[in-house]
Amino acid sequence: MTEAASAAAEISNPRKDLSTRFSATRQPVKTGRPKQAKDRLTREFWNALADDFVEHGKKAIALVRQEDPSAYLRVCASVIPKEIDIRTDSADPDRLEAQLSLLEAIIEERRAAKDITATVQVIGNADD
Repeated sequence: MTEAASAAAEISNPRKDLSTRFSATRQPVKTGRPKQAKDRLTREFWNALADDFVEHGKKAIALVRQEDPSAYLRVCASVIPKEIDIRTDSADPDRLEAQLSLLEAIIEERRAAKDITATVQVIGNADD
C-alpha cells in the first residue's frame, strides 16, 4: 500500500487493525430502521388510502374524468394488466385446444363489445 493510500485508509477508517474489519467475532452496529417498520408504514398507507377511497373515491373519479380526461384514461390504462399468464397442467392436446378456443371466444366477444384489444399467443413447452 502506498503511503498516500495508507494515510487515506487511516483517515477514513479509524480502526487501525484492518484484519479484524470483517471478522466473525465483530458484532454489527444496529442502526437504521427497526424490522418491519417499512411493512407497517406500507400497511398504514394502504389502509389510509382505502379509507379515503371509501369516503371520496367515486366522487374523485368522476371529478377527474370531467376535469382531466387524459389523467383519467392514464389511470384506467395503468390498472389494466398488460399480460395475463395462463398455465395449464393438461398434456391432452384436445383439452388444450378446447381451452384455447374458449379463451379466443372470450377475447372475440369482448373485442366486439370494444372492451379490450388483446391477442392470444400460444407459447409451447421447452420440449416441443
